Amino acid sequence: MIYFKDVPADEEMASEIVIYANRNTVVVDNSLNMEGNIAVYDVSGRCVRSVNMENGINTLTPEVMNGIYFVRVKSSAGVVNKKVYIQ
Repeated sequence: MIYFKDVPADEEMASEIVIYANRNTVVVDNSLNMEGNIAVYDVSGRCVRSVNMENGINTLTPEVMNGIYFVRVKSSAGVVNKKVYIQ
């Protein structure tokens, strides 16, 4: 089990940050234009890709096998975690 001990995001951030996978690419829509970090973790908790979050649409293409991964978006407003399937 992966456990992140961070402050959860407020409702506005959680509803405005859109996270999804499109085949082998993770997409994070940062419509609030916040600064922060985006990280992709495998099911064992290993960080497979991490980038600084930019304004607007952020895309990450981790070179990993197909499967379930966890995307963590961390900013000063809090943290949003989402499970995605990368093909």
